Amino acid sequence: MEPGLRRCPSCFAGARAMASPRDMAERTVLLAAEAPPAARPWWRQPAPWLWLVTIVVVGGALAIWRRPRRLFDLVVENGVEAGCSYEGYQLPVRLGAADGNDITFVEVCVSRNHTVLERRGSVIEIVGLNSENGTFVNGERVSRQRLVDGDEISLGGGLDLSFEGRG
Repeated sequence: MEPGLRRCPSCFAGARAMASPRDMAERTVLLAAEAPPAARPWWRQPAPWLWLVTIVVVGGALAIWRRPRRLFDLVVENGVEAGCSYEGYQLPVRLGAADGNDITFVEVCVSRNHTVLERRGSVIEIVGLNSENGTFVNGERVSRQRLVDGDEISLGGGLDLSFEGRG
């Protein structure tokens, strides 16, 4: 055996020779200096967190941008449902006393299929469906009328609604 070398205590006969502890410490320091730095775990690196924040922010912005927008409010001024408010997010909206309508009223002056709110271009119109008691906007009987914010709608002369546009 060469001077300064000894046998590995964990190996059996014929095992390779090992350097002295002092030589091993110097060699370990040299190997550690030559070795690449240990890879950091993924959660300690900034890239995954930047991607996560980007996805959350973009997703939130898309959700806000794609949410349904309120087109109008109908506020019941008198009758059984006085003070109730109906928000409209899509058109057309059918109003009447029958169960198949989008907004149903129980007043006796309201016909089964009384009127429809429709979009024509960028404006909202009310279309009377030839009900017996009629549809009134600001006190005038109408068959088709453009609605603006603050209009007073009367169905059959007994149920008053206030139209509040998106503005």
